[in-house]
Amino acid sequence: MILAHDLTGDGPLLVLIHGITENRSSWDPIDLTTAFTVLRVDARGHGDSPAGDAYDPATLAADVHDTVEALRPGARPLVVGHSMGGLIATAYGARFPASGIVNVDQPLALRGLQEHVRTAEKALRGDGFREFILGLFAQMYGDLDPAQTARLDALRARIPQAVHEVWEPPTHYPHLQNPQKFAARIRGFAASTPVQTF
Repeated sequence: MILAHDLTGDGPLLVLIHGITENRSSWDPIDLTTAFTVLRVDARGHGDSPAGDAYDPATLAADVHDTVEALRPGARPLVVGHSMGGLIATAYGARFPASGIVNVDQPLALRGLQEHVRTAEKALRGDGFREFILGLFAQMYGDLDPAQTARLDALRARIPQAVHEVWEPPTHYPHLQNPQKFAARIRGFAASTPVQTF
């Protein structure tokens, strides 16, 4: 599905995805058009985009990808999503080429896992990465076919450039609480990530 969208600015492609019950206008206070070509989308069933039969993260991410492909075929955008949009952005990064993913305040209900990962940061960033990840996912596989677990284990890769930040004071809308700081952080993130220009 090609989503309702607007496209402004000049530079590498940046996609902004809003939270649930909102639309692309939620990003109005954030101006990134001097550094990026900014594509703001309305997720299906939101804003001016049509409704659909499915609303799972993979389908919502595919809608964003269809829209990117319609406008910039072959692009590897920097994808930024807030809340539900963070979930969509994360799904996008798992399924489609992207130069980077920014997930704003969508913890994916993994708070316990996050604490476990923080305590294991040294192993994750060092030589113990593979053993830690294999052990972690072994606990999640349950009765999954061993051929599938072996296939998944072979696909796992380290993400040494991953960053987790907590901004104070806490809010579900850090990007709107301080739009200038957020825009500067996105520009800084992009500068440290190879972004493809179209």
